[in-house]
Amino acid sequence: MMTDRRAAPLWIMAIILVMIVLNAAATLFAPILLAVVVGVVLSPMSDVMDKAGLPSGLSAFLTLLATLFLIVTILFLLEPVLTEAINRAPVIWTELRATIEMAQSTFRGLEEAGEQVAEALGEEHSEAGTQDTMPVPSVTDALLYAPGYAARIMIFIGTLYFFLLSRVSVYEWVQKLDIVLTATDMRAAEKQVARYFLTITIINASFGALVSAMLAIFGMPYAIVWGFFAALANFILYLGPPMFAVC
Repeated sequence: MMTDRRAAPLWIMAIILVMIVLNAAATLFAPILLAVVVGVVLSPMSDVMDKAGLPSGLSAFLTLLATLFLIVTILFLLEPVLTEAINRAPVIWTELRATIEMAQSTFRGLEEAGEQVAEALGEEHSEAGTQDTMPVPSVTDALLYAPGYAARIMIFIGTLYFFLLSRVSVYEWVQKLDIVLTATDMRAAEKQVARYFLTITIINASFGALVSAMLAIFGMPYAIVWGFFAALANFILYLGPPMFAVC
């Protein structure tokens, strides 16, 4: 019991040190951690290919290729809408503020509602007039940031491929460390995580489609984009929906 009490400060110091290191090396560890999580989610797809008799290297490569194709397809479909939304961000923000203020005004008097609509229209004209003077990132800025993002993408792709390729060996190595977890336990947890993510993805996609449909009915501009962000925010437990509602 005394040994456990003496070890407690060491554990606290170790946790603080690990957090400091992770924060300092977030550029490196963030894509690695994301790749491991995505690899766990994609493990059933790789298992199906392994059971079909494909080599492990080929199954990992095909799983990675399918994932990248899905990401590129989503970005390609959203690119025109996102580009126009970014270019018209001040106008969209003004329209959104006007819509929110009009919704809030229904709970107040008609006189106050009229004042808020007048203020919203005044802000819309003033911000629309200054839209052309907003600073736009130059090509030089894009070139400065490009190597950093390219490096993160390559780290993510490389980590994801090698995790899909050798995750069974990783589980067996962890089992040899004489801890409670075994390779069978980690494979079972892997399947549960993948099943949970698939279920929550279907739910969030349905929620995003419903949000887009309702916003389109009420005439909200860029309803598809708002529905997409609503689906993404819903992945954040407890905090995601309130954050999206506030934004």
